Amino acid sequence: MRGATAWRRRWRAAGRATVVDLARAEEDLLLYGLWVATICSLGGALLFCALAGVFAVINTATTPIGALTGVPGLYLWNTLAMLLDLGAVALWAVQFHQKLQFNVMTREDRENYWISTNMATFGASFWFVVGAAVVHVLNMTAIYFGTREPREKTAPAPMLEEKGNGAIMLY
Repeated sequence: MRGATAWRRRWRAAGRATVVDLARAEEDLLLYGLWVATICSLGGALLFCALAGVFAVINTATTPIGALTGVPGLYLWNTLAMLLDLGAVALWAVQFHQKLQFNVMTREDRENYWISTNMATFGASFWFVVGAAVVHVLNMTAIYFGTREPREKTAPAPMLEEKGNGAIMLY
């Protein structure tokens, strides 16, 4: 952590600012609360996506007894990840329509008469998050079709008793 702090001091001394510094210092650049909420939403979606993946692997190897580790859990983790992805999309869309479409430049650039009004668009990262939400829906559909018909459990064949069964024959 100490090295990171020194790096930040050198970065700021060189006249550069981090995204967090810009978000806090320039209120008209973006809404800081929405930005933090978007990051938290994406982090939560990644966490639940990872949980869904781990439990999907566990479900292919064994038959879990618990609801959170079994098929109902797969629906839960995918649903939570999808909802957080959609939340991040909604938060970023609000951020875009309230701030980013009007200005994506620092105060310093605007003082040099640069403009960016109505030039911003949703980038690839935004559409990747939309795609992730769609993939979660597809994943839940695959889980549904894979588990809708219960598998018949085959009972082990009983051992046939023979006359000599249980007796030891020595020659």
